[in-house]
Amino acid sequence: YRCNDATLVFVHVHKGGGTTLVDMARGNRAGLARVNRNGDPELGGRRVPWWTMGASEQTRWFATLRQQDVRFVATEKGFPGSANLLAPYPNKLVYAIVVREPTRRFVSYYFWKWRRKDLYAVATKRIRGNSDVAEVSDDAPSFGRFVEREQPLDAYYVRRLLGMGERAVVVDETALAKAKDVLRRTFSVILLTERLGDFGPLVKRTLGWASSDFDAFRAKRNPAPNLKLLEAWRQDWNEEIARRMPLDR
Repeated sequence: YRCNDATLVFVHVHKGGGTTLVDMARGNRAGLARVNRNGDPELGGRRVPWWTMGASEQTRWFATLRQQDVRFVATEKGFPGSANLLAPYPNKLVYAIVVREPTRRFVSYYFWKWRRKDLYAVATKRIRGNSDVAEVSDDAPSFGRFVEREQPLDAYYVRRLLGMGERAVVVDETALAKAKDVLRRTFSVILLTERLGDFGPLVKRTLGWASSDFDAFRAKRNPAPNLKLLEAWRQDWNEEIARRMPLDR
């Protein structure tokens, strides 16, 4: 990849801090598609669902992109399954992912999905930036109701890594073992959201990006979760969510 003859495939975990890595890639001119949505190549206004392609079609697609100097491909919506997941070598692919502590990711997802979108809130954000504490829209469900709607909470990462979709059937320890194997055999770069600032030297050494200060590429300061809304569900909300995510943890 450092020799401009491989593609970095970035699995963008929603609400995991992946946008910072995409912005860093853009800042380092790492080869994003000319038309993209947060790093995902787009065609006709839609993300290219390359993870649904067969293995040989994927190989040709990535090779064509490299000929166009596209060497960074993010994927926020899907990932190949075992039948069509290309090995890094000899397919000239480098896989990367940023993972976040599961409970924090889920809570952040709630406040993002039900954030205020009214004109006043949008204008205030543009002028002053994010508020200190997250605000939700008037039609937002309670956090407790949101938890029940999103069941099952567990195995988000397992589903992503196995190409099962975010809301697939309940998975088990066998699927967890397979997901761990995918990480071990396929991924060269695994970063932790909570420690992104520590990984600058690793990114510089591994990917050859000269500008590797994550703090410099953070698009915004995210507001803190509104604890009152979480505690209205139950005082031990953190422990209860963790209890419902045994595989992800």
